[in-house]
Amino acid sequence: MHPILAVILLALVLFLLIYVLTCIAVFRYAFRRHKKQGRAKREATLAYLGEYRASVEKTLATVEAMPYEPLRIRSHDGLSLFGRLYSVENAIGTVVLFHGYRSYGENDFSGIFSYYMQERRCHVLLVDQRAHGESEGKYITFGIHERRDCVAWATYLAERFGASHKIVLDGMSMGAATVMMASAEALPRSVVGIIADCGYSTPVDILCHVGRRMRLPLPLIMPGVMWLCRVLAHFDPYETSAMAAVAQSPLPKLFVHGTADDFVPYEMGERLFAAAGGEKKMVSVEGADHGMSFLVSPEQVLAALTEFFDTYVGK
Repeated sequence: MHPILAVILLALVLFLLIYVLTCIAVFRYAFRRHKKQGRAKREATLAYLGEYRASVEKTLATVEAMPYEPLRIRSHDGLSLFGRLYSVENAIGTVVLFHGYRSYGENDFSGIFSYYMQERRCHVLLVDQRAHGESEGKYITFGIHERRDCVAWATYLAERFGASHKIVLDGMSMGAATVMMASAEALPRSVVGIIADCGYSTPVDILCHVGRRMRLPLPLIMPGVMWLCRVLAHFDPYETSAMAAVAQSPLPKLFVHGTADDFVPYEMGERLFAAAGGEKKMVSVEGADHGMSFLVSPEQVLAALTEFFDTYVGK
């Protein structure tokens, strides 16, 4: 073999090897379940809250001390999904809470528990999304499979509490994408609305946004990463999106997004609101970073929630 040709072939082999290893590394980082996530990385999660840490620690301790009923259901693809049901007497409905990417429900929603349970007389179902907490699953699918898990939880509640028991689906970040994608699925008629706090427009949009922040060569590696999603994790990131789902869904929708969000850009929230069908409202919280809207402006968010619940759930 000619020496120049040998060098070219060697360079090609090295390039392919580096390409494959890079795609695998990005895939594992983004989609595979990690040991240090959710409740296991509580300290790192709290550190992100800055000046709001003390108030969140207080509400977090309150929620963690509350009694709950452990629930398990089976997903469409055979996983055991876990949730915690916090009950109130004479409940008129249930709010189902879906946490964000590598987070956990108590952290994302502890501040709003008392409002839902005491002010609105609703049970609260705090779910561990697949590949998080006590739910099974090896891969996070950014709402693609999670939307069907959401339907499964809503179906369980409808069968348990009856058709007159109203259900609200509430999500934060990836959880918001989950409930938005689920809103276009065959949900029980007792689901009366969805609340989406800082959700992203499509799985591919958020992956590319984060990838650009990490200075990854996206045009080069994204095809390989998407292929690994289909082959190893058995989902297609292009299958559906929150953007497509909210346009189809007739359910009432309350969108919440902080204008200073640099993880899921505020512009995504604006696009989702513009695309959404049915009755809808957008709450823009000035200066709020990702997932911080309620902490930055509780009065503004609670006013919108009160209007939403008075209209669609009952007083």
